[in-house]
Amino acid sequence: MIRAQDAKPWLANQICLARQPILDRRGNVVAYELLFRAPGETVASFENAYTATVNVVTNAFTNIGAETMLGGKKAYINFDANMLSCDITSLLPRDKVVVEISGAVNMDAKLLTTLRSLHGEGFRFALGNFVYSKELEPLFQFVDTIKLDITRLSKEELVEQAEYFINLKKNLLAEKVDNHNDFEMCLSLGCKLFQGYFFAKPTIVTQGELPASKRQLIEVMNAVMEDADSRVLEEKIIRDVSVSYKLLKFVNSAGLSRGQPLNTINDALTMLGRKQLYRWLSILLFSAEDDQNKQPGALFNAAIYRGRLMEILGEMSRHKNPAELFVLGSFSYLDALLNRKLAWIIKDMLVPEPIKDALLKNEGQYWSYLELVMALDKGKFDDALIARAGLSIDKINEAQLQATAYCEMIT
Repeated sequence: MIRAQDAKPWLANQICLARQPILDRRGNVVAYELLFRAPGETVASFENAYTATVNVVTNAFTNIGAETMLGGKKAYINFDANMLSCDITSLLPRDKVVVEISGAVNMDAKLLTTLRSLHGEGFRFALGNFVYSKELEPLFQFVDTIKLDITRLSKEELVEQAEYFINLKKNLLAEKVDNHNDFEMCLSLGCKLFQGYFFAKPTIVTQGELPASKRQLIEVMNAVMEDADSRVLEEKIIRDVSVSYKLLKFVNSAGLSRGQPLNTINDALTMLGRKQLYRWLSILLFSAEDDQNKQPGALFNAAIYRGRLMEILGEMSRHKNPAELFVLGSFSYLDALLNRKLAWIIKDMLVPEPIKDALLKNEGQYWSYLELVMALDKGKFDDALIARAGLSIDKINEAQLQATAYCEMIT
């Protein structure tokens, strides 16, 4: 048996880590599923899976710290039956982790004894990757959350299973929810948690005028790109009290004031400079809400996380303009934010050509960074994409942690 203390330290830098958000009914992120895989690995052996889990747990909850990795939210981590009986569980903080077990397990007395013992110690369990059968029923007494893969079940099966597990007083987590129709259906079934990218998939509306709050921000951003005079910029920003307030709030909360609060727009412009101003305005674009189009917090977090992650990766690989990578990353969610086709939005915005090429054509000098982070978001680990960006796995893991900390700071 491999013990937790036997895991090779150097393997921590060989495990590629990613996370997928788990949302509540209001669209708020309440947890993350931690995903990991050794580079080039397609089907993990027990030893590889165990070693990967040990290193993820050690990194997330010992070396890095759960607060940095999860921002105060819970982690769902996959375990197989063999891992449950190993001493890796001693590394887990019970209040931070939901142990996800697969329904594709061999039901036996040993497994039930292990689950009973861990449940008694305060561990909480989710059951996923299963098709209901009578043989699995003994597991249900230890499981708090049932994951329903909506791509594996018919509508009739979903209704039947949702009703069954709700009667057992289980929380339902719908996974692979990738559009709003699926989300609405799962809401009607009584699901409380959701996993998938439905929040980032826009429902395209007619190409009418953008809300006033967004139009004003885009006007200011275009003025920045045109290198307008500082007084002109200041006048455009001051014209909208909401924009002025939020910009000053963001700048001061980001620690850029160096101990002295920035009280005027002119102070903010002087401290930021043009590139950073454009970056902060792009953040405001995602945080600005209007009565007609309330956006879930998950979309704002996803956009800022992706932007900051790309910027950090650019810095690590000595990209000549990492600030533009931030803009590219956050703008990749503009269609979801505004419920309009990306090409229609971008036509009215002055953005650098490399950003346009990556967003609209999936090509150009910035595309490799966007392609990489989109793959990571889905838990896909591609050696070729990592190499093309001139990065290593340990750098990617480090960048993801820094991006997480950044999001926690400004949200």
